[in-house]
Amino acid sequence: MLQQDEVISRLKNVGNRDVLNGERLGDLNLSGQEIDFCLNLTGARIGGSVDLSHARLHRGIRAPMAFFEGTVEARHCEMMGDVSFTNAYFASTVDLSWAIVRGKFWAWRARFHGDATFFQLVCKQGDTSNLEYVFPGELNFSWAWFLGKALFERGRFEGPVFFWRTRFFDNCSFNESSFARGAVFMGKVSEICLDYHEIGPDFCRKLEAAGLLRPANEGWMLVNGREVPFYYHLNNINSLQELEGRMNQVGLSPEEQGHLATLYHMHAGRMFAKEASLQNMGFEQPKQIKFIGVNASEWSLAGTDTSAISFFNADEQPVPEKAGLGYVYQTVFISYGGPDEAVARRLHDALRSAGVAAYFYKEDAVPGRLIDDEMVSGIAQHDRVLFVCSQSAPQRPGWRFELKQAFKKESQEGRGTIALPVSIDEGLWTEWPSEIEPFRADLIARNVADFRGALDNVDRFNEQLARLLKALRSRKAEE
Repeated sequence: MLQQDEVISRLKNVGNRDVLNGERLGDLNLSGQEIDFCLNLTGARIGGSVDLSHARLHRGIRAPMAFFEGTVEARHCEMMGDVSFTNAYFASTVDLSWAIVRGKFWAWRARFHGDATFFQLVCKQGDTSNLEYVFPGELNFSWAWFLGKALFERGRFEGPVFFWRTRFFDNCSFNESSFARGAVFMGKVSEICLDYHEIGPDFCRKLEAAGLLRPANEGWMLVNGREVPFYYHLNNINSLQELEGRMNQVGLSPEEQGHLATLYHMHAGRMFAKEASLQNMGFEQPKQIKFIGVNASEWSLAGTDTSAISFFNADEQPVPEKAGLGYVYQTVFISYGGPDEAVARRLHDALRSAGVAAYFYKEDAVPGRLIDDEMVSGIAQHDRVLFVCSQSAPQRPGWRFELKQAFKKESQEGRGTIALPVSIDEGLWTEWPSEIEPFRADLIARNVADFRGALDNVDRFNEQLARLLKALRSRKAEE
């Protein structure tokens, strides 16, 4: 294990060479010191704690693929060069409170297993640049995981900010943080990124040849004399159902399917698994803060002008403010007739992008189960039943069966708030077969989500989607 004096000796006068790669280090206590060389910990395993409090790092930090077993503390540290924690692993807590980064802060795919605190962190453009293809003053935590609490409160971010497919498994706070330029929070499932080594070389080649994976452009390495990517993205896969269908199409074995599905579960999921607290945030360039396919279990937005944020669904189509905030929603079973499948799918995808757990028969039905049993089970397991009402729907036996099941559930539970009508043409205002005509009268007595004329009009579609989402807000979300 290298001690601090040896580490410092090796790092002086070596430029950007990774002289500690593969080495095991003990404690690093550089508190209050002036460091006039790059603190290059690339690939090192630091067994002790790291203390950079009140230090001045004139050439910044390089720590890609470093493993920090102990705490990392850099309170009041001034870094006058770029900072790179790409693929770094932090087993304990990290605290960069009141730190100043005069350069670029890159933490792609970093793993923070303890609480990570960046209170009043300032990130601004510096005089030097060691990271290529990065905007000046950029703060980038793309594909990073925060398994403990993450706190970015009162941060000042003067360059562009990227939280691209970042995952926050515990509470996260950006309260009172300010953004001088643009920021992107992106949670699209299709953008999950897998490591070459966690997939496995042979399996990786097979999946790429089958079109299930596409190479990422963020890094390459030599394997047996051949250049291969460090990382891969799933190729245009937006849900577990799509993944399962594609795996069956290309003939993966059950073991292979299980391995890839496990990786998917690890990497997919909502950006904010618990509370996202975004109170009193400040934006110097309104509408330059973008939330794309983002949702959370709970939002706290007091004092933040959410109208200054641009919201997009997972297809990167603009959605209204209320549709983009990913509130806590009731679960939905979507009932539709065969001719209305395309409309039902569009509604399903829009609801799912906003964070609603919605059942869609083509994707969620259990193979081998009797159709009637599937309908009964699906309705029983969901809070609401959304009926796509059209001129053809009342003629469909399955749709009529689901209508009766929903009203039966309302009768049993003593509440008339399960069936949710959505009109797409004049069918809801046209007489139905006598056996279900009483249900039509009940539905039109309710507030109807009116999508007539909205399917070819994006603004009207989003307007009605916002109304639909408001109806699906759970009691917990209203508290």
